[in-house]
Amino acid sequence: MIKQKQKGFTLIETMVAMLIVAVGLLAMANMLIVDIKANHVSEQRMNMAALAQSAMANIEQNAVAGYRATDAVADIYTQLGGDMTSVVTLNPDPLAQGPAGIVLTLQWDNRGSTKSVTLRSRVVVP
Repeated sequence: MIKQKQKGFTLIETMVAMLIVAVGLLAMANMLIVDIKANHVSEQRMNMAALAQSAMANIEQNAVAGYRATDAVADIYTQLGGDMTSVVTLNPDPLAQGPAGIVLTLQWDNRGSTKSVTLRSRVVVP
């Protein structure tokens, strides 16, 4: 009697293949989670940068009219919707005589990590 060659997969081969696929899927899931977190941070940074640009434009337009750093900071907090977790730094006061280099920094907390956006401008106040 001649033995016939068996065809198909054994249970061990199937389990090893499933293990390899599971490891690959876990790696892809981890990459997806990292991408979601990065997108969230990017969205926050874009929102804060837009807010900083808006505030800087407001400062540049109103510098001559007696608009002070405290007014600008209050306006920014109003635009933030009362979110006091953000820190706004404006230096120096935009009403200074002559060319004033204004540095506007917005800082916020993102899950225990401090993120920031800094904008620099030069305003000439007569």
